[in-house]
Amino acid sequence: MRVYSRTLNVRKFEKDFSSLIRLRDDKDTVIKDVIERVNAAKADIVTFLKNVDEIEDEKVQKSCRRAAIAQMYHVNTESRGGYPHIATQSKWALLVQFKQVVVGLPIYSSTIVSKYGDLITGEGTIYVYPMTNYRSGWIFRELDGGKQGFISDYGDVLIPCLFDSCTNTDDGIAYCFYKGVAFELTVYGKQGEIDNKWIKQMIDVCDLPDSLFCRSESGVLYTLKAEHAVLNPSNGEIIYNVKRSDGKCTSRVDRTIYQDAVKEVKAFMSPFIVSQEEQKRLLES
Repeated sequence: MRVYSRTLNVRKFEKDFSSLIRLRDDKDTVIKDVIERVNAAKADIVTFLKNVDEIEDEKVQKSCRRAAIAQMYHVNTESRGGYPHIATQSKWALLVQFKQVVVGLPIYSSTIVSKYGDLITGEGTIYVYPMTNYRSGWIFRELDGGKQGFISDYGDVLIPCLFDSCTNTDDGIAYCFYKGVAFELTVYGKQGEIDNKWIKQMIDVCDLPDSLFCRSESGVLYTLKAEHAVLNPSNGEIIYNVKRSDGKCTSRVDRTIYQDAVKEVKAFMSPFIVSQEEQKRLLES
C-alpha cells in the first residue's frame, strides 16, 4: 500500500465525513468545525490528523481519521464501498482490508495504519480478524504458514504468529493455544499510562507458576498465563480442569505436553518478557 495523496480534496473529505456521521443530530455543527480545522491545516493530511487529537468527541476523532486516511491511501471508508476498505479502528490505529483473486481464489490480507497515517504493517503479509477485537487488540495470522498471534490496539505485536490458534470467549477473555495448551492473555495498558496498582497486579499474577510478565515494542504491558485447559476440537469450547467426586481436580492436559508447551512458549516469548529487576523498577517509578 502506498500513499496516494498527502493533501485532502476538501469536497470529497466533507462528503465522506458527512456519510460517516450521518446519524448525528449535531451533524451540521460538527462538519463546520471539522472543515475549519481542515482549512487551518491547509488541507495537509498529516497536519490535520495531528490537530484531530484536540477534538474532545472520540467518535468524531475516529470519523475524521477514517475519512482522511481513506483518501490518503485511496481506499474506501467502509466495507460497503468494496475492497480495499477500512474495516475497523481503535483510538491509535486503523485496519485496512484487501482482497486479491489468485488463480480464481480470493486472498484476503490486512494493513495497519497509525492514527497519523503511518504504515505499521505492510500489505500482503498478514490477515487481521476485524471482528475479534478483545478490549485491547486483534487476533491475526500470517498468510505464509497460517499460525496466529495477537496485535495491540496500537498496532504492534503482543503475541507473535507462532500459536496454533487464538480465540476470545463470550466473557472477553483471550486465549492463545500452543500444542493444545491454553495461554490466557490479559492486556493492562501502555507503560506510563496505567496506575501502579495494575503493575502490582501483574507482578502478583506472575508470581504464579508458568506466568509471563511482558511488554511490547510500543510499551504495552500484558501477561500470558498457562492454563490447565485445552480446546475442544469438535466445538471450539475451552475445557478446564475437571472436579472429581472427592473434590480434587484432574487435568485434561497431559503433563509432559503441558511442560513442553510452556518451555517452548517461554523461549519464543523471551524478547517480550520483563525481568524481575525491571518489574521492580516499573513499580517504583
